[in-house]
Amino acid sequence: MRPKLGVLAMNSGMLTAAQVEEIHELQRSRDKRFGEIAEEKGYLASGQIQELLTLQDSRQLYLSQAILDKGYLNLSQMQQVLEEYKRDNRLSVKKGQEIMTADMDDLLAAALQIPEAGGEREWYTNYTSLLARNMVRFLDEFPLVGAGVSFDDLDITDHLWFVTQRAVGQKQLVTGLLLNDGSLLEIARCYSQENLTGIDELAKDSVAEFLNLVNGIYCVNASDQGLELDLKSPCTEKGGSLQNTKGYRIPLTLRLGRIELILGIVSKL
Repeated sequence: MRPKLGVLAMNSGMLTAAQVEEIHELQRSRDKRFGEIAEEKGYLASGQIQELLTLQDSRQLYLSQAILDKGYLNLSQMQQVLEEYKRDNRLSVKKGQEIMTADMDDLLAAALQIPEAGGEREWYTNYTSLLARNMVRFLDEFPLVGAGVSFDDLDITDHLWFVTQRAVGQKQLVTGLLLNDGSLLEIARCYSQENLTGIDELAKDSVAEFLNLVNGIYCVNASDQGLELDLKSPCTEKGGSLQNTKGYRIPLTLRLGRIELILGIVSKL
């Protein structure tokens, strides 16, 4: 998911919310890109458009874009919030832009509030960030991440679904999603693009496949850094437990409800 050019222009102070909305309205009747109309109207020079396009091609998901996409604020409200925030905190335009274009990794690291955890904080943070990016990409969900709560072994009540998968290498890593019936069904619908009406094998397999996709990407990234992991088949069941495992339960709030991400490291027996 890339930030829209109009949001970048507004965050950069190049356009006002009214100008962005005007260009969006013109795009309804013209088969032209945002930058082309902005240049025709004299709002942006070609060099400014190129600068914005370079920003747009970065890998970052901008906080302001997510806020707009989820309908928390409209463009005018966003501009007002930005101006008030910069004024109240005595921020320059550049500093304000840096905050509003914060990388998702940085935002999640601050939200998780996980201590060094024996040197494993990076794994918890990186995995959570990877999952969040793929929720945006494949589920059209921007999760709000809460502070992680540590656990030493874990017992899951049988009224919750527990979708888990292990990756075995130098360390045995456990990843999982903890969901109620409604959350599992909604995630299954989003990922499978099927009009599922109940929790059947397709629904359970769809959520497991999503977790497997995220873990597959994680294993490829780990391999690039010299860590080889053997990914086991995912498992979906009501209730369950994790023994000889220490980790974190990380709350994720989505439009479809609240779920938990379970991340753990199995102790050597």
